[in-house]
Amino acid sequence: MNKNQKLIAGGFYLIGLLSVLFQASSSEINYTLLYFGATLLFIPWIMCLISAWKLKNNNALWVFFIFFFGALAIPLFLLTVRAKTETMPANS
Repeated sequence: MNKNQKLIAGGFYLIGLLSVLFQASSSEINYTLLYFGATLLFIPWIMCLISAWKLKNNNALWVFFIFFFGALAIPLFLLTVRAKTETMPANS
């Protein structure tokens, strides 16, 4: 995952998390805002799962951690994993 993809995933994550937390703190139920936040949290989850699957080492641990603990694992993954540890597909 390169730097631009990390910025995109981080932006979607922050906006989605803020909209879900805003909905959780409000007294009125607005499912549209909740669905919007959940959709925005789903996009970086998929991006991080795909990137974790391509890692050279510890990919099973990251995939497990992201799959089951996505809300906690996504920021950790974005901050700790470098692009050099990923395998590049062969050109064909």
